[in-house]
Amino acid sequence: MTPTGETAAGVAIHEALLDVGRQIEAILASAEVAAAEIRAQAERDAERYLEERREAANQVVAAQIARLERFSHELVTETNRALSPGSGTVESGGNGAQAAAPVNVSGPSISREEAVLQATQMAIAKVDRTEIEATLRQELGAEQSRQIVEAVLGSR
Repeated sequence: MTPTGETAAGVAIHEALLDVGRQIEAILASAEVAAAEIRAQAERDAERYLEERREAANQVVAAQIARLERFSHELVTETNRALSPGSGTVESGGNGAQAAAPVNVSGPSISREEAVLQATQMAIAKVDRTEIEATLRQELGAEQSRQIVEAVLGSR
């Protein structure tokens, strides 16, 4: 072989290797683009899933809030009916125990209905009876907090 023939073969091999290198780079670039598209789609899917879960959770919470509001309203209505001036007594839990009737709440910051509602909400949240009385007495200005708590929770 002549020196020129070896050089031509070397150049051909070199060019073939360069071509293979370019093809590998193109394949890697395509793979990176595909991976980026897959990541972006996965992120969109995850966001959509999270949004659906948030919406479902919000619906459950809204339903529970509506139930609690209905329950609170019914409880306040029944308590107010029981505490109305003509009722005389309040029966607690159907066991025949009786508590003092009508509760007069005074103070500039709260009405009787608000005091009953506040006591009911605190009781639902499992707040201690003494703390409910203290809250009605101090924070809300209810002078007869014990009577309201007994009307909501029953006598001790």
